[in-house]
Amino acid sequence: MESSEGLWAFKEKRKTNVEKLRSLIASGVDPRVPYGPYLRKCTKCGAEYLPEESAYCLRCGAKLEE
Repeated sequence: MESSEGLWAFKEKRKTNVEKLRSLIASGVDPRVPYGPYLRKCTKCGAEYLPEESAYCLRCGAKLEE
């Protein structure tokens, strides 16, 4: 994950933020899925596998039910 952060920082011409990444990993966040596992489904358009922490559908924009 640190190498990915380094590449993005280079692309965006900014300093790396490895400390933030390491603190997230230490707190139990899986860096491969930073917005939670893909478990949600939109009842309006039927989109599946939306990130667990999404408030809105990524396809149609409808507010997701809790």
